[in-house]
Amino acid sequence: MSQALDLTNQIHECRKVWESFEYFLDHYVHIEDKESKRAIKLELWPAQRAILHDLVGQNLLTLLKTRQVGLTWLAASLVLWLSIRNPLFLAIIISASEDHAIEFLTRVYFILDRLPSWLYPPIKSRTKMILEFAHLDNTTATIKSMPTIEMGAESKTPNRLVIDEAHTIRNVKSIYNASYPGIEQAKGSVIIIANSVKGGPGWGFVRDTYTASQKGANKFKRIFLPWQA
Repeated sequence: MSQALDLTNQIHECRKVWESFEYFLDHYVHIEDKESKRAIKLELWPAQRAILHDLVGQNLLTLLKTRQVGLTWLAASLVLWLSIRNPLFLAIIISASEDHAIEFLTRVYFILDRLPSWLYPPIKSRTKMILEFAHLDNTTATIKSMPTIEMGAESKTPNRLVIDEAHTIRNVKSIYNASYPGIEQAKGSVIIIANSVKGGPGWGFVRDTYTASQKGANKFKRIFLPWQA
């Protein structure tokens, strides 16, 4: 889309983006081609498009996948979209290491830097692991990307918790248990993203959460994306 739309069209586009995550992805999100290191327009695969409703709307979602199906880019797009449209929004991303935490927010910035400036609120703070938007009435929306710590998002009330590559996080169960009371207080949502790597240190939690969902023993919605996706 053009950066130079007139004000009426800008308002019209902002309304469309506010109303639909899918529209945001289809019209405004660019991702990095790892081979060429170039920005390319995101083209959703059918399997990605099929899970968008659950990504946005499910309170508890566990995503088990093969490698290279683009879920981290979708998660980065989602927390950015939610932060743009919701004052007082807090997204917490838990990654296995500081490098992984920085990489997640780097993807958010990659998308953000290719949006027209009129599409998002003013930026209040931008660091390696925290992005804050300044909304109206002195409110903010925040994306905080954190390395693995035992306390997780304890003492915080995130509207969205993303545990990325959960199978690689040794103490992921403790992190989830410490974080959940704050999520529940905020009436927030959880997305657990993991590969089916059975030797990973967090695999036990991933497996148990997924199989418990199959048995109806927890409230997680489960999604599996095989290599065909």
